[in-house]
Amino acid sequence: APLHGDMLIEDAVYTLFFPEAAAFSMPGFTIPIDQITLQKIDRISDSAAMRNSYFEEEPAIELQLPYIRHLFGEHPVIPLLAGNPSSKTSRDLAKILRIFNPEETLFIISTNLTGDLPSARAQVHADTAVDILTGEDPLPLLEALGKKKISMCGAHILEAVKKTGYFTDNWTVIGYHKSELESVNRSTHSLSALLLPKSTEGIISK
Repeated sequence: APLHGDMLIEDAVYTLFFPEAAAFSMPGFTIPIDQITLQKIDRISDSAAMRNSYFEEEPAIELQLPYIRHLFGEHPVIPLLAGNPSSKTSRDLAKILRIFNPEETLFIISTNLTGDLPSARAQVHADTAVDILTGEDPLPLLEALGKKKISMCGAHILEAVKKTGYFTDNWTVIGYHKSELESVNRSTHSLSALLLPKSTEGIISK
């Protein structure tokens, strides 16, 4: 998930963060954290740091946990927060993701499709982001983010997953939804999409 809060000054050299806790604790259940894998990540990457504090303040992963628990029970998770939305962060994250076998590991990316924007602008951002994800628009996500053509908070994470080389070229967008505050004419769009492993190309149809 993207790190929405500000990073501490002393953490400016890092792009990725993981917790040292043994588990996430939610009302009525816990989800174990795969500390063995996180220790391996710590050994191979000088861009990642262990910080519990960012996870205590960041909702982007927390909101996914009830669904993960419902679908996968107490299967351990490997939570990572990606900092500044930059090419460096994407490269650092892709290097870490390459240690996993995509046929054995489910990658879940927590991101919005647009920021909280005036409704007309949010719709343009949503349409542009979907066109990029599906390959209709060749503009890279991070370039579109830099040009303020999109406002997706997890663009750098989406780019990192593609940089692994494990997956097909374009995302299959299942759908997206608009949450609107009519009183102030602002809206935010959310997204459901899949990026299929190359081993499934031609086997799973849209």
